[in-house]
Amino acid sequence: MVEPLRDRSSEEYKAAMAHLYDDRSDADLTIICGDKMVKVHSLALWPRSPYFHRMCKGGFKEASTGIIELKEEDPFLLGRMLSYCYMMGWTSRKHEDETTWISDLDTMVRMYTVGDKYDIQGLKEEAKERFSEHTSQINSKLVYDFLGCLPKIYQDVLPHDRELRNAAVIFGTKIWQMLWSIPEFKDNLNGYDDFINDVVMQLREESFLDMECQECGSTGKWVING
Repeated sequence: MVEPLRDRSSEEYKAAMAHLYDDRSDADLTIICGDKMVKVHSLALWPRSPYFHRMCKGGFKEASTGIIELKEEDPFLLGRMLSYCYMMGWTSRKHEDETTWISDLDTMVRMYTVGDKYDIQGLKEEAKERFSEHTSQINSKLVYDFLGCLPKIYQDVLPHDRELRNAAVIFGTKIWQMLWSIPEFKDNLNGYDDFINDVVMQLREESFLDMECQECGSTGKWVING
């Protein structure tokens, strides 16, 4: 059976990008991250990111020097970002010698902020989807991991960017009672005030449903008690 051309082309493209990821001997760009110098193909970056497009194609010095300085970036987050740009994939698992790793969930949140910082919309969407999938199950470790992520979600993400916050609020409504049994949460309510307000508003919305009155036939919002 002849494989569809579109599928073949897609697989060939993925294989080619994976080859470039592994072999950067002809890379035309250098990213300085901390004390590391990372060789990168600019074509892996600028098509996915308006930020890097300006760096590589605009009238900035980076376009002529071929050097981009991201000295404050976490090298392991940069590595994951490059893995996404080349191969549309990255791992939230801890890398060897990765001292800044806290949890899978924390890595997903941090990758969302990386996507936001460098305007890589696909990376943000991927991180948010992973976050939502990861929080589809409930266990005590996940609840504590989530609690540790809240400051990053509410401080490192701009207020108008609601995608990750909305995902956090949805999970927050599921574990609302559990949170109040955790001293780190109930003893520091001021530190979670925006999150608490968002969850309370969500719970209020969920307590109203569109229902038809059996007596008069009118439809409207009805409070669901209990």
